[in-house]
Amino acid sequence: MCIICKEEYSGLNELFIEKGCNKLITIPNIKGLKKLTLWDCNNLITIYNIEGLQEVTIYNSKSLISIPNIGGLKKLSIWCCSKLNSISNIRGLQELFIHDCNKLEYIPNINGLKILSIEVFNNLISVPIIEGLEELNIDCCPNLITIPNIKGLKKLTLWDCNNLISISNIEGLNILIIDRCNKLSDIPNIENINDVKVNDCDNLNTFT
Repeated sequence: MCIICKEEYSGLNELFIEKGCNKLITIPNIKGLKKLTLWDCNNLITIYNIEGLQEVTIYNSKSLISIPNIGGLKKLSIWCCSKLNSISNIRGLQELFIHDCNKLEYIPNINGLKILSIEVFNNLISVPIIEGLEELNIDCCPNLITIPNIKGLKKLTLWDCNNLISISNIEGLNILIIDRCNKLSDIPNIENINDVKVNDCDNLNTFT
């Protein structure tokens, strides 16, 4: 078992832990830590609520099950965490990126979130209506069916969502990018969107 002593690292602003820390099971509450990056920590189970932490990036931590409510966290990026099944509703979080975490059952409705990016997420059927969300990026979510009316959304990017059949009429949307969404047949009120890019959407035939 590998343990990081919080007293030894007190006052540290940034902590980067990479390959070879396979016995590390947890990250303690290190006062003053602002940025935490973890690579290939295969036995990491959890991260404590680290006071003042602002940015967390986690790559390929195969035993990580959940992300707690880390107060003050602004940016969270999670890559290839195959056992991750829940993310807390983290107050104040502004940017959330999730890539290939297929045990995760849903995306929490995090009020105040500004940017949400989801990639390679087989369980995603719908997107929560997150108040204040400004940018939504979705890539390779084969079971996603619809995009709801998210008030205030400014930018929407959709790639490889082969079962997507509808996009709601999102008032105020400025940028829309769609690529390889073959079941999508209609984009409502496209004339009100300033910047539209569409590619390889074979069934798309009407703009209303």
